[in-house]
Amino acid sequence: MVSMNADPNSSESSEKADSDFEAFLERSTTLPDVTITLIEFASEELANQLAGILRAHLSIFGRILDLSGLAQVYVSYDYRSTLATLERGFETNRTLSPTEDEVAVGIAMAPAVVREGKVKSVIVLSAPHFASLLPSQEVPENGSKLDQLRDLVVHTLGHECGHVHDRELQARCFPEVLLKQSWSRAQDALVGTAFACWEEYIASRLSAPWGNEHTAPGFEDAFCSRLENAWSIMVRSIRLYRMHGDVPRVLAEVASQIRMVAMYGSYLVGHLAGLDQALETAAPNASALLKANQPFERFMKRLEKECDSLYSTHGSWADTKVFDTLTEAVHDLYKEVGLTFRETENGTCLDIPHRADTMPTLTEFGEFQQQQIRKHIADAVNGTETTNPVAKP
Repeated sequence: MVSMNADPNSSESSEKADSDFEAFLERSTTLPDVTITLIEFASEELANQLAGILRAHLSIFGRILDLSGLAQVYVSYDYRSTLATLERGFETNRTLSPTEDEVAVGIAMAPAVVREGKVKSVIVLSAPHFASLLPSQEVPENGSKLDQLRDLVVHTLGHECGHVHDRELQARCFPEVLLKQSWSRAQDALVGTAFACWEEYIASRLSAPWGNEHTAPGFEDAFCSRLENAWSIMVRSIRLYRMHGDVPRVLAEVASQIRMVAMYGSYLVGHLAGLDQALETAAPNASALLKANQPFERFMKRLEKECDSLYSTHGSWADTKVFDTLTEAVHDLYKEVGLTFRETENGTCLDIPHRADTMPTLTEFGEFQQQQIRKHIADAVNGTETTNPVAKP
């Protein structure tokens, strides 16, 4: 690599860069002879051309990351359907679907599959985005936007390769456990969130070198969007629970907020760790917002610490207990908002102790009663009435 102090325009620097790259290309790649399946392309010529470009990029990533567990790559113009119908090779009740909301739009995924009895990975890519890697006759005024999109998809591809690398190491460390865990809804809220945090942290850390000046601010903005109103939304969910009494509902609502904030925080701190940058200086808006959200700030500090510790021993773990301290950090965040998980003979139970800030106001109680009365009337008209609509204080 070229020294940061060297003049990149000097012939000496250029020659050294060429020499370093040639030496890099002499390394063997871990990329297997993977099939790249292209779906609904306008022509076979374009499909083959993009497949060659993607294979070249994957070969480069495979000189740095372990891609030996990559089973197949899909590039689809029907990205959502390709994800939903993907043959996983194991039983699961979760249908894969891309993120698509006001904060983020998913364009790539690296889900786990089982092939010939072994845990592997596939990469599924959104063709409308990754087709930007094809040679283009774009007019000059659109060139900068095209370059930005290409940078984005290359970094995204590197991120998915980070997932492939991590999953291969996990499969070697605990082959009898991976994809065989059966979690209850409560366990998924804790252990599942801890695993998801680690997976996004490590993929972001490994792919950080392929980002650009827009990557960290993008992660920061997405994290701040998730964090900004999360606490008030969760507290309101618990106040509503005091009236409707639906435990699965309140757990789902709170778990959704915690998981989103924790995962998007993992993207950000993982990326910054890969660049050896501190959150306070590299993401000042996120740092300031965390200071105003003390429970989340405490959690993010623990997240950074635990994930950095996991990274230091990555690939040499004895069992999944290495994630226990990260799971404890997730549980402590639930406790701070007002939900406590407790193990009993019958499984994991959820306690929601009364607290002043999680008690419904008179206004909320009145609004809830009015909603229930309206629902009661509608159900009576439709012949579906089953319960008393009025909540008791």
